[in-house]
Amino acid sequence: MRKFNFVKLSILKILLIGGIGVLAFSCTTEIESPEKILAQMPSSTSLSSLSSSSELALLSSSSGEAESSSSDGDSGSSGLEVSSSGGDGSSSSVVASSSSSSITASSSSVVAGNVSCPNAVTGSNTVTCGGQNYKTVQIGTQIWMAENLNYNASGSKCGNGSSLSDANTANCDTYGRLYDWETAETVCPSGWHLPSNEEWRTLMDYVESQGGCNNCTGMRLKAASGWNGSGGNGTDNHGFSALPGGKGNWDSSFDYVGVEGHWWSSTEYEYYAPYAYRWYISYNLGTSYSDKKTSLHSVRCLRNYSSSSSSIAASSSSSSGSSSSSSAYLPISYGTLPYEGQNYKTVQIGDQVWMAENLNYAVSGSKCGDGSSLSDANTTTCDTYGRLYDWATAMRLNPSCNNSSNGCVVQSKHQGICPSGWFCLN
Repeated sequence: MRKFNFVKLSILKILLIGGIGVLAFSCTTEIESPEKILAQMPSSTSLSSLSSSSELALLSSSSGEAESSSSDGDSGSSGLEVSSSGGDGSSSSVVASSSSSSITASSSSVVAGNVSCPNAVTGSNTVTCGGQNYKTVQIGTQIWMAENLNYNASGSKCGNGSSLSDANTANCDTYGRLYDWETAETVCPSGWHLPSNEEWRTLMDYVESQGGCNNCTGMRLKAASGWNGSGGNGTDNHGFSALPGGKGNWDSSFDYVGVEGHWWSSTEYEYYAPYAYRWYISYNLGTSYSDKKTSLHSVRCLRNYSSSSSSIAASSSSSSGSSSSSSAYLPISYGTLPYEGQNYKTVQIGDQVWMAENLNYAVSGSKCGDGSSLSDANTTTCDTYGRLYDWATAMRLNPSCNNSSNGCVVQSKHQGICPSGWFCLN
């Protein structure tokens, strides 16, 4: 199960009890940005959020990140995630740029309330916490601990054979201690915090963009030694030195040490309160999925951003504004995209260029609303709202992919039924 290729799934794959959901569809493309400072929205959706076989939903397609990541993962999660990135946009009128140093972001990304090691000492390449010195490394715009945390907080555990121990063990000396989510939220030293899902994704996106590859984040972040399975050791291109500390389960068992690495994020799972997101590295892959908050995973701390440089300036050839004020807006400028005999408005929002209308491409398998039923023929509903598509049709895959993932591969920058240079959302 843990070797399942998660790219074969998509968050757009709606398998509803008793039937297949049909959705409206919009596409997006991507422009180049000189610097990525703010993490994008997490590309996470759960099948559990959908409940009715007769449900019709509207879907807009998003690139998620401008520096892209392709995620694979573990089928042991109730949260499904696929990240995709794609083509070049024709619009570049609004360019986001940072007016501050390389280690900056919106102050809303800074997590407060960390209580462990209140007198932690942060040096240029180290941080001292609980009598231990941890290496740190800057990767893109972020500064990370380059080692798993090994702070002996109340409730933390060490792996000991196939079970968990309160006492220190050789596993903790190598891989650090394991923490439940509540403890992980407070265990990072002063000036550092447990990274959010968005901040983890920023790391993954940067690593993949630097590697010029898809599905390679795990290999590039893995340490060059210490991995006994899951594709073996990594290349550690960025000095992150990810180690496979295994996982502690809710029943106090311990497994996958030397084989898999699991790290908590601060982001709770939006569809079920007892769960939160963790990041998982195995083989070449790095992805997030949800797990019980009572499970125990490793912790990597992220240095807090500078509060003195929290604004992002945006500019265009016609006007400029600052996002530091909620009252500052840029004028909306629409573009045009001709596709299959129809012209669609496009709009740039931040780093992304979106179709500003739902897709109305009459591909085989698509439907139009017609009163309380569906029709193959065009109707006034389609003229206004666009056509509806099941997942396999939207991805331009065999209809059997609505019921089985076998042979149904969703590529990074997956075009599906979108125009050339545009792609489906993650």
